[in-house]
Amino acid sequence: MRSRAAWLERHVQVLTLIAEALASLGVRSLPPFYMLLGDTPSRRRHRYFRTRFAFSQADGYGEVAAPDLAGRMRSSTTTTRRRAMAAASEEPPRDNRLFWAGRCMNGARKRIVEIAPARPDLIEAYDTEANYDVATNRYSTKFRTMEDQVTTYRYMIDVEGAGYSGRFKMLLHTKRVVLLQDRPWREWFFEDIEPFRHYVPVARDMSDLAERIEWLRANPKLESEIAEEARYFAQTRLTPRGGGGGMGKTPWGSHRRRWQFEVRS
Repeated sequence: MRSRAAWLERHVQVLTLIAEALASLGVRSLPPFYMLLGDTPSRRRHRYFRTRFAFSQADGYGEVAAPDLAGRMRSSTTTTRRRAMAAASEEPPRDNRLFWAGRCMNGARKRIVEIAPARPDLIEAYDTEANYDVATNRYSTKFRTMEDQVTTYRYMIDVEGAGYSGRFKMLLHTKRVVLLQDRPWREWFFEDIEPFRHYVPVARDMSDLAERIEWLRANPKLESEIAEEARYFAQTRLTPRGGGGGMGKTPWGSHRRRWQFEVRS
């Protein structure tokens, strides 16, 4: 992460998230554990930490994927944003295309921006690098908010950035079908969602993106069913009280027994 402001902001948010998780589990003490703040797991070995968490996990890495800020924090800001995006998608979209905007920091992002001019009937996409302020970790007022995106466009897509993408969970709360670009980074709930049930998969290199959009247009009933399944999953699993109440069925909860054993021993 290039911005010190972004690091500090994420640090405070993660501490809040962990405090909320431990409070909901009733854990008063536990051995030290490691929480990686970056967008990808790390190959670095951590000799003194038996339990290591990150926002995603991948083959060849040791971290366990844990809930991130977008899906689990109880803060009013996160809840308000999630509800605003859901409300913004209530009305039918005004534009029948897929929309994406972001900084083109990898090949997949560059590719979607390249495809858009060739298929303007299907895709609108922009590189927002010029509108991003590294010092403040904020976009200029010219940047289109996610609420505006889901209000206007029929299809949403989540594309990996420097690693995992936190906005995927937010998009699942809307009434728009979400296309998910393949990536090695798996979030804590990925084993519980299914392609063509909760989302529409897209190849990592975007080679089948246009084909997927055309398929959705030809199957509006399936499109509606996928969006409905995704929203139900998000409402029941990707909120502070999702998954049967509290954090018990998340990776924080699954490690509770191990932590308590280590404390007693």
